[in-house]
Amino acid sequence: MQEEINKIRSSSFMGKMKFLLKDSVLYGVVGMLSRLMGIFLVPVIARVFAPEEYGVVDNIRIVYEIVLAFCLFGLNQAVARFIFQTEDQQERKSIISEAMLFNLGLCLLTCTILFFNGDFVLSYFSIPEGSRTFEFRLMVLAIPFTLFTVFFQMLLKWHFKRAQYMLISIGGPLTLVLFSLFFILKLELGLAGVFYGQLASSSLIALVGFFLCKEHFIIPQKFSHLGKMMRFSFPMLGDTLLLSFMPAVDRKVISEYLTSSDMGTYALGERFSRLINILTGAFNVSWGPFAYSVYKEHDAVKIYSRVFTLYVVALTSIGLFFLSVSEPLIILFASEKYLSSLQIIPFLLFGFIAESFQEVLGMGILLSKKTIYNTLSYLVHLGVSITAMILLVGPYGIVGVGAGFLCGKMGLVISKHIFSQYTYNMKIPVFKELLLFVSSVLAIIFIENMQGLDVLSKGIIYAVLGMVVALTGFLFLISKEDSRKLLQKIKNRKKGV
Repeated sequence: MQEEINKIRSSSFMGKMKFLLKDSVLYGVVGMLSRLMGIFLVPVIARVFAPEEYGVVDNIRIVYEIVLAFCLFGLNQAVARFIFQTEDQQERKSIISEAMLFNLGLCLLTCTILFFNGDFVLSYFSIPEGSRTFEFRLMVLAIPFTLFTVFFQMLLKWHFKRAQYMLISIGGPLTLVLFSLFFILKLELGLAGVFYGQLASSSLIALVGFFLCKEHFIIPQKFSHLGKMMRFSFPMLGDTLLLSFMPAVDRKVISEYLTSSDMGTYALGERFSRLINILTGAFNVSWGPFAYSVYKEHDAVKIYSRVFTLYVVALTSIGLFFLSVSEPLIILFASEKYLSSLQIIPFLLFGFIAESFQEVLGMGILLSKKTIYNTLSYLVHLGVSITAMILLVGPYGIVGVGAGFLCGKMGLVISKHIFSQYTYNMKIPVFKELLLFVSSVLAIIFIENMQGLDVLSKGIIYAVLGMVVALTGFLFLISKEDSRKLLQKIKNRKKGV
């Protein structure tokens, strides 16, 4: 681990960019493979179950993610922050072990309570009492194993153990698909088969992860680091819970104002839009270790700023290209009965893209350790989302919920940027980049409201717009120095240099 950190710090600016790009590509491929395998289940579930049943699976999954976030308590982020402050291997093991033991105890207590109160939790989503209690309990049993897996993945990532990280990241979705197909199609267990598959997969991968990471654990003599880590992580717990709770907000709005069929349509649209997280997730995984490795350097702000510019231009362009093929992908991804989700996918897709901007723009909050401002940002996110969804669901239906989702993500990014500048001396310019992004969103709204467009015409318009955004970013946002180096590389490759 320390060798990798020293290597990053001693390299040139372009060397740092190459390191970030290399890891982004590596984790991107891993993320793509793992997400594609996980997504493979969606067409199966969408074809076997009706939209209303798919909505039930989605609602239980939301509870699963909220509980998992609570049990992690933000300590996975705290561990990442604190192990970079020391080069003593024994101290690092103590930091990791103290956090893991606390997480385990909290998880077992929480899951015990949930196991016997499933009907109360499911009533939030208007699911009839007793109808899905068994499936809910299967989900609860899987949570401790998933917690271990998330913690182990974090350790492997921050210790730059790429091969082991790949094994866990790909092995998890692969075994999930295999077990789920067996329980759903072979044993014909219905919705319960989805959660049997989750339990079997998570327990197996947790066992593998333990053997890969056991060298990082010790029995702590005293919990001297836990208090400091919890002071760091407690505000982040609020962030994580608020972020995990957000899907429950839009589902609640749908359950109150729309139909159970709309719930399934929205859930499928969200899952489809999350395909973009193959790219954003790859960047996020590689960005953390990279950002912490260079933050003490005199040109750190310059590095962060250039990364943000390139990232916004690339993701906005890719998002538009993605929309150009969204309709045929939905038919392939699920079936024609879910085509109504096309009306919300643009808002959800660009909401997820906007959300990923916070990784760079919110870095100052993490570096200052004033993580309470993360919580304030997520409160802004929650407030804007709820307000926008309630105001828009009446006149625009499910599209209004999607638009509210995007508004909430923009509120999150802008507030994080403001708080980051306030807490840490990191003035990253964002006006031109966000103007490009917002202009693209306005263009999407205009295109979606054009009458008489067939699938091919709309696809061509989105593809052309994606090229325009990429060209605009290259000419006006990316620095002349970076543009010159990129063009020179292209010329050299053509010449075979």
